[in-house]
Amino acid sequence: YSAYLECNQWLFRGHIAEPTNAGRFIDKVATVLGGAAEDAIWNVGITLLAMGRHHEEVEAALHRYENTQPDKEYALNGNRFYYQSDMMVQHRQNYMASLRILSNRTSRPETWPDSNLNANGYFQADGWLSILIHGGEFGGKTSYIYGVYDWAKVPGVTNLYTTDIPK
Repeated sequence: YSAYLECNQWLFRGHIAEPTNAGRFIDKVATVLGGAAEDAIWNVGITLLAMGRHHEEVEAALHRYENTQPDKEYALNGNRFYYQSDMMVQHRQNYMASLRILSNRTSRPETWPDSNLNANGYFQADGWLSILIHGGEFGGKTSYIYGVYDWAKVPGVTNLYTTDIPK
């Protein structure tokens, strides 16, 4: 229950997972736009409901999964900082914002150049700012931004532009 209520439910807006949590699968459309949210929120929530504890909180999380703009009584309102991953998440009824940074507590995002899984994601954690409102900010199931994303231009980062991304 603790992992679900203190972590998982904060990392999703509707059916969309917070993008930087997808790791090496960020450029795979099904991970961020479906599979991650369904597994971590919907399937786990249904299992937790059957166990009979924290019924109200779990039902609220499932409502938010089904409704990108949740009813006021079900909306998450607050801020969470995840020290181990250097990530901060802010939720309100009308938006979700998250910021991930790199520090000496964290390592660079997982990349697998040989298999083309996030092959150019070296700078992914260097101040990544995500703002989710309606769930379509990063594309849809047929067109998704991360497949063609320029990882040297991470949102929220002010640094020199380079096309030489370390592998």
